[in-house]
Amino acid sequence: NVFHKICLVLDFHSNICGYRNARCMWANWRNNKKYYLDIISISKIYPDTLFLIKGKDHYFTKISYFNDVVKEIENCNNIQVVTDYNLMTPHKSAVIADYSIALYTSLGDEMLAAKKPVIFYDLYGFPSKYFDYGEAPIFAYNYKDLVKLVAKIEKNNYLRNKDYKQLQKDYYSNKYDGKIKERLHSSLKKIYDSC
Repeated sequence: NVFHKICLVLDFHSNICGYRNARCMWANWRNNKKYYLDIISISKIYPDTLFLIKGKDHYFTKISYFNDVVKEIENCNNIQVVTDYNLMTPHKSAVIADYSIALYTSLGDEMLAAKKPVIFYDLYGFPSKYFDYGEAPIFAYNYKDLVKLVAKIEKNNYLRNKDYKQLQKDYYSNKYDGKIKERLHSSLKKIYDSC
């Protein structure tokens, strides 16, 4: 298939241990399953876009709880799960993607710093309750919001250049150097240490 866009789908990892999964507030099987089902629905609206699911691992494909979702993904011509992490490094994934739908990860910040459209799917108050992105319309709080924001990206009508410049200035020190995560962690540690 020839795809006109690539959407990098950044997920939370699914702990392979059911007991540990039950202790996870956000990155749990139930939340991830809803996320994957919403991505499957979006992929049907945009059959000419490749949805590339990439996380820290692909353990969810081995967990029986996700069997129905994995079968649906396998039946979708425009969804692939990344399994070769040497080939598809975070940097390479971000470079080849036209945009991203992400459960919060610093790779989403890296992409925003590089002026790539990112939608943080904020179903559970994360990251919006913890990170202030000002007025930037980068959060989808439900499936309806997600559909609207993806439509804007697909029509190349997402953020204006001045909005990206403001994000870069306010949140990324006007730098895109692959070190956003380190700077964010350093700033958060300073805040933590001062408390």
